[in-house]
Amino acid sequence: MGGQRTDRISEKDLAVLEFVARYGVVPRGVVAAWAGTAKAATASRERRLRMEGLIEVGPGFGGSGRLLHATRSGLAAVGREELRVSRPSAGAVRHEAAVARIGVWLEAGGYRILSERELLAVERVEGKRIYSVRTR
Repeated sequence: MGGQRTDRISEKDLAVLEFVARYGVVPRGVVAAWAGTAKAATASRERRLRMEGLIEVGPGFGGSGRLLHATRSGLAAVGREELRVSRPSAGAVRHEAAVARIGVWLEAGGYRILSERELLAVERVEGKRIYSVRTR
């Protein structure tokens, strides 16, 4: 027996939205892996979040698949206004997708980690390097 289709945003949708907000530009497949959902459920969730203006969805780069990133409204919906809105680019997608894949793997193992974006947000608020290394 399948789940009932709804157009309302669920708690699980918001949890997925926060994951996307934390990691920036995230391929659909990485979102599905984090949420533990199949293609149809992932696409339905993506549609609900997009229709509410909480995410933007774009084409992938280099075989990444469709890319999701939280809008300013999406960041606000999950209380993550300290994070900046991600802007997809070839370099950002490769990097942020790799970081998100590692995050999925670690979080599936029971770890709660801070994403690179969260670390940088802390440094912006504090006005100094805390986690970053200064290079010459």
